[in-house]
Amino acid sequence: MSLVIDNFLCKACSNKNCSEHVAEKIATEKKLTLILNKEVAFFYAPSLDVTSEVITQMDQNFEETQSKNEAPKEEAKPKEATK
Repeated sequence: MSLVIDNFLCKACSNKNCSEHVAEKIATEKKLTLILNKEVAFFYAPSLDVTSEVITQMDQNFEETQSKNEAPKEEAKPKEATK
């Protein structure tokens, strides 16, 4: 149940850079059915570790967000005084 709630909150906040959203995207691309933190796995094959891919995607999303936020804004032109 908490996974459903976590996914709902992630989508509700529309933060495409949250780790859950990025991990879900990578899982879909790689046709994985489960991604766990290594802290909860008793054993895992290093070939299944997608940590670097998640981080790379999060960095890319962050850079895209930053560039959109830093896009030059049109400066307001001063209004001419009317008499």
